[in-house]
Amino acid sequence: MIKRETKTPIKTPPLRQPGQSLREHIMDVANDQLWPLIMMMTMTWMWAILEWCGTLFHLPRHPWIYTLIAACCTGYAYLVKLPKIKRELRNYRRGEEGEAAVGQLLEEKLRPMGYHIFHDIPAEGFNLDHVAIGPAGVLCIETKTYGKPISGQTIISFEQGQVLVNGYALPRNPIEQAKGNAKWLMDIMEEMTAHRFLVQPVVVFPGWCVDFMPQGLGAWVLNETVLPNFLAKQKTKLEPADIALLKTQLKLYVTTRQRLNK
Repeated sequence: MIKRETKTPIKTPPLRQPGQSLREHIMDVANDQLWPLIMMMTMTWMWAILEWCGTLFHLPRHPWIYTLIAACCTGYAYLVKLPKIKRELRNYRRGEEGEAAVGQLLEEKLRPMGYHIFHDIPAEGFNLDHVAIGPAGVLCIETKTYGKPISGQTIISFEQGQVLVNGYALPRNPIEQAKGNAKWLMDIMEEMTAHRFLVQPVVVFPGWCVDFMPQGLGAWVLNETVLPNFLAKQKTKLEPADIALLKTQLKLYVTTRQRLNK
């Protein structure tokens, strides 16, 4: 991928989530008060320990050595670590924004169509971004939020089963990831219901223009605005009783995992 300046692909920010203000306050307190306080206490105790070592062992002072170490650490932090942390945080924020925007659209568009929506389902070492259960079946939806170039084309295309973002292959094939997630969900639902229900893998690229999907991909690759209309054209695959069963069992799985993780 080209490491040039990009912009968020989300045109309309998602609505705020329940408890979002509290989460933001928690992060603000941690970042603005807690961590600086911990750093201050750590540094002052380090200075105190150095002074006691010098006093007890009659060690000579070497301010230039400590200054050089501090300068090297500061340079390493600003030139190496901080840019990496900033990129990582930016990617996390964009990913969170994309999942929130797609989740909001699923709630608004798919629930009136008879779908039950689940978000951020914990799995074995990973998570499912979204799951929709309704008349056209079970959808396991993976959201991929990538920054868009400031100008020029913004196209998701396909080549020999690979997804290309503006002509560049992704480090990890999202189709294979979505298929793996769907397989895991099928296995879990079979354990819970004693029936094998097919799960449709879906990859959503919010804000991007997705080229025509070729046959044989094994997953739907769409943007968030196309998904509801595309889904409305699908044949009915689940009866109301099956939808109710899967919804109840998946809800039970999620709540059980949450209790176990507390």
